[in-house]
Amino acid sequence: MGCWDDGGGWVRVGVRGWAISSSGRTAPRSGNMSLSGRYPEHDICEDFNAIDVRELQRKTQMRPGLCFIKEWFRNGAPAGEVSIFIHPDAVILVHRARFPGSTESRIIELQVPIIWTKCHLGGRRPWFKCQTIINGEVCGRRVAKLYAPCFECRRCLGLGYESQREIPLRRAERRAQKIKMRLGGSNDPLEPFPQKPRRMHWRTYRRLRDQANAATAEADDLLAESMLGQFLDLVAPRRKRQRGRRDVGPKPPPAAGSPSTPSRPHRPNRP
Repeated sequence: MGCWDDGGGWVRVGVRGWAISSSGRTAPRSGNMSLSGRYPEHDICEDFNAIDVRELQRKTQMRPGLCFIKEWFRNGAPAGEVSIFIHPDAVILVHRARFPGSTESRIIELQVPIIWTKCHLGGRRPWFKCQTIINGEVCGRRVAKLYAPCFECRRCLGLGYESQREIPLRRAERRAQKIKMRLGGSNDPLEPFPQKPRRMHWRTYRRLRDQANAATAEADDLLAESMLGQFLDLVAPRRKRQRGRRDVGPKPPPAAGSPSTPSRPHRPNRP
């Protein structure tokens, strides 16, 4: 999907490579450009603002006619907002964004279809349908999150997860700490495991505690293995000294006229 300004301050979002303006004109765009510039191949989802259809379902029950504002924050500071208008089978996203090389922001509007699927235990759940067009084909994936500024899915943007950059040791530590924070603990890894929260089943609490203990044990094993490997790398293997004289080849014959070394007389073995 792309964005184009028709000079009126209101921008409608079209497909990747082409953008549709409110006046009906079209204009080409570069393949992987967005409002924030080119997306590197190793960007992660946590660095992008996103909207979650599950959050919309919890807060609004996806009732048509509702409208609210979703705000994003980075390090306690505002990092953008988007207005969401709910329709029977789609949502309208309206937000401001700034083009690369531009000093003024423009209002961008995008209509995202909603797909409903049945749940195993009854009811149904909503999904976003990604409208990105790549090589003439619509993505059409059912996704729970769309990422700003043009609200595309993770696959279309080529985004990864922060955990995919971590080594196995840090990943195990983060998994254990995430369970502790879910139970009401802090972000301090030295803090003891929290007690069972109110209204939580003991079976659920024991399952989470066992998962946290298993992740902690895995982290300890990985740490011990890493320290042992570093120690072995520091201790270089000692070379064994070869005993005996080296083979220097046959001795040259004595020169003419030079006194020869007398041979050692043979001594018979004594009885």
